[in-house]
Amino acid sequence: MKKKSQNDYGKTALLAVSFGTSHPDADAAAIKPVESALQSVFKDLEVRRAFTSKKVVSKLASRGKYIPSPENALNVLAGEGFDNVIVQPLHFLKGHEYEKKVVAALEPLKHKFKRFVIGRPMLSDEKDLEDLADIAASLSEEAGGEFILFMGHGSDHSADSVYAELQKVLDKRKINALIATVEGNLVLDSVLPEIEKRAGRNGNIHLFPLMLVAGDHAKNDMAGEDESWKTLLEKYGYKVYTYLNGLGENLYFQQIVVKHVRESRKTIFPEKYEKMRESKKKSSC
Repeated sequence: MKKKSQNDYGKTALLAVSFGTSHPDADAAAIKPVESALQSVFKDLEVRRAFTSKKVVSKLASRGKYIPSPENALNVLAGEGFDNVIVQPLHFLKGHEYEKKVVAALEPLKHKFKRFVIGRPMLSDEKDLEDLADIAASLSEEAGGEFILFMGHGSDHSADSVYAELQKVLDKRKINALIATVEGNLVLDSVLPEIEKRAGRNGNIHLFPLMLVAGDHAKNDMAGEDESWKTLLEKYGYKVYTYLNGLGENLYFQQIVVKHVRESRKTIFPEKYEKMRESKKKSSC
């Protein structure tokens, strides 16, 4: 039996959309816990999932595991009679993946529902940056206060600049961490001088993925034994510690996602929240 949600508003689904991963361990460790956290908080919503990476979806299908694209997921929800849909991207940037495979792909389908909203990616405003800095501060404690190098994905999209904005927040809060990315403006070679300045010539470096999952990039590009960030930094004389934990595993990160969904739910059901505010006003009188 399908869950009823929002009472008079009809059935509402929450579609959690991520890039996805073909690594079952990374999915189980970092994506499913985010989805479970959402279902735990929003018990009145039906939580579904979708992956935007066609390559990942195809690879999983070849193994007999079907994960829908966002478009297919919406069509299924429409066929099942859902009235309203909240789409929450688990992408970090308002970059190509978000613009093309979430917004551009799903906006033409919104007419299938009474109410429809697409939430913001994880790094969309100053509060998001502060929330990520809180996580960085806790990871810094885990690393004993020693230098942390975060691996972000990066992009050739203008949204790549958010990593530099996040770095400013980390620096302002005196968190001993630096961000570098696989693609974009902050690739490893470009930040090597800053790494030497912050970590010393033969210091310790703690490598963390600044990504939802610890998948291919984290396992191979960051922590692999062949031409990875780890092996390169070791050649420069650093002692390198690697952490294969995607941010989706982090309880604080899961709460950031929850906050984004709460924001979207207020957008899609403004009358409900107006009634709640009025009720609180009357009860306080």
